[in-house]
Amino acid sequence: MKYKHILLKLLKHPVVFKEICHYLKNDLSGLLGRYQYEHRILYIAGLAKSGSTWLSNMLAKIPGYNVRSINDPNGVIFEQDVCDPIFSTLPKYGYSIIKLHTRYSKKNLEIIKRYVTRFIVTYRDLRDMCVSRYSHVIIDPKHRHHKLYCSLGSEEAISHCIGVVKEAYVPWVRDWIDVASANKDTTLAIKYENLNLSTFATLKRIGVFYGFKLSDDFIAKLAATKIKKERNLKRSIKKNLPGRLRDSGRKGIVGDWKNFFTDRHKQEFKKIAGSLLIELGYEKNYNW
Repeated sequence: MKYKHILLKLLKHPVVFKEICHYLKNDLSGLLGRYQYEHRILYIAGLAKSGSTWLSNMLAKIPGYNVRSINDPNGVIFEQDVCDPIFSTLPKYGYSIIKLHTRYSKKNLEIIKRYVTRFIVTYRDLRDMCVSRYSHVIIDPKHRHHKLYCSLGSEEAISHCIGVVKEAYVPWVRDWIDVASANKDTTLAIKYENLNLSTFATLKRIGVFYGFKLSDDFIAKLAATKIKKERNLKRSIKKNLPGRLRDSGRKGIVGDWKNFFTDRHKQEFKKIAGSLLIELGYEKNYNW
């Protein structure tokens, strides 16, 4: 696409144009040495549907930081892995935010630690995550389970989702919680529920973790960022241009699983993650 056509598309989308200008301004400021942050890369390993996109949108409002496009030449992020180019090709002079759904493995952790000294893990009540996944699949005709869920009906579809949670996401959460517990100086585990219900306090905790000198007024402005569907720059101008805005999906209601789970679902979930829910403080016992 010629630059003239790109410019015309940008002018038709003033919000997008503003974001691109902000992005370029951040990198130019980084090049000129305006900011002297200790951490050039803010890396978020987020459980799917755990508010990691929302968090990255808030952190991108810190002057100098940009959410970066992912350079994944071998397509490893599809398997929830990482590779060196994701980090090594980031601008050396700029400040970057990377958000992925990376699963724990020894290799993945070694790669992450090669480029960042501190990073964030976000997780969520897996029952809410399960319901959020079900809702996403139902409205996304491109998802591999879309036709299946539409044909099954909600009860069977959610039961299938519980099976997916068992295989993929229970280990995801257990592994990263173990890493965070053993490495509290370098890995900060953030509950989505805390981010949602105590946004200011959680952002302040993140600021302390990274050594940011952010005023309470500024943190309050970050916390005012709502969970909403935001314009995706790549989709808006149909060009892989950099940008900060990303789709953060549903409204993220805490406890929404209660509106969907049947007694059958509860029993199925207790078998696969009952002890984990208690360990993480979501339940006191199995009587829910």
